[in-house]
Amino acid sequence: RPIGPGEISDVWALEPAGLEFAQPLTVTIPLYETATDVESAAISWTDATTRRLPTVVGGLAATATVEMSGTGEAVPRLRVTDSFEVPGNAVDILLVVDDSCSMSEEQTQLASLAAGLVERLDAEGVDYHIGVTTTDTFNQPVAGKLRPMGANERYLTPLSPDAVGRLASAVQVGTEGHYDECGREAAYMVLETRATLPANLGFRRPDVPLEILFYSDEDDQTSLPTRADFRAWVEAMPVPVVLHAVTGLSGSTCQAVQEPGTDYIAYTNWTGGVLSDLCNGPGPSVAALGATASPESEVQLSFPPEPDSLVVTHSADAAFGRLDVGPLDSPQHWWIASEAPGTVTFSYLPVDPQPH
Repeated sequence: RPIGPGEISDVWALEPAGLEFAQPLTVTIPLYETATDVESAAISWTDATTRRLPTVVGGLAATATVEMSGTGEAVPRLRVTDSFEVPGNAVDILLVVDDSCSMSEEQTQLASLAAGLVERLDAEGVDYHIGVTTTDTFNQPVAGKLRPMGANERYLTPLSPDAVGRLASAVQVGTEGHYDECGREAAYMVLETRATLPANLGFRRPDVPLEILFYSDEDDQTSLPTRADFRAWVEAMPVPVVLHAVTGLSGSTCQAVQEPGTDYIAYTNWTGGVLSDLCNGPGPSVAALGATASPESEVQLSFPPEPDSLVVTHSADAAFGRLDVGPLDSPQHWWIASEAPGTVTFSYLPVDPQPH
């Protein structure tokens, strides 16, 4: 038959189809006498899937082992480049901070953790939005609104200058708020009933996981939405939602705790969030922020690669100018499962600060 461009062998069939061998079988496919550049040729084998096999080339023949009957041909190895747009790690984080008269020291403790939070999220390449509001829903000019972050921003992103200093300042919300602390109402206002106000616009991304941290020395005094309605609203979201809390526990003994935060404790139990005893500080809950930003993503390659031949780069890694983001490693950041040799699964992706 006429030999087409790039062809170096006929297609051979090992029948009957679908036969699985008890032991691997060696197959040898002869190469065309006119074939060139065959030293790196590989056998492409189609049984349940199509893949290139580890191949030995000797003279005008290519040899490999197969585990099922099928069809095969020798093909030249080619460098194939596939490009995909894959969502990076992203999360929206809302901090709801008690601004009643007994919370000054606790706010200072939270501010001291700003650097660790921001630096960790930056190092992991997380595309974050971080906003702060208070439990005071009675002071209408500020109720249910994100606090100013400086630089004409109401929430921080990876591109925000001096994010550490501005977050540390923002969480020190003062102690002149209403004595009835309404944490879930405040969160609901920011994210639902007042979400389109200029102070809140753009913070919440509907396709991104959401985490809320409640920080209070008393229980939630919210009337509306009811606890049941709030739970239904949370569970109806199409993305992962995790609620964390730093509050008094039933066994808390320090003077800072006014009463156990029964409702806040319930929120963490609903969603698998991290609960911290106010007496011991907010460290564990703050350390958990951002955990929902690492969903697995899959891409389908145009052709299954040979084992150990795949190289993965990302538009946010050092090769593209992001010197602060390390290369993607396998299997820590991505892998190919044996049952799906043409699919790459990512457990982590940095975020391109200037996607294109």
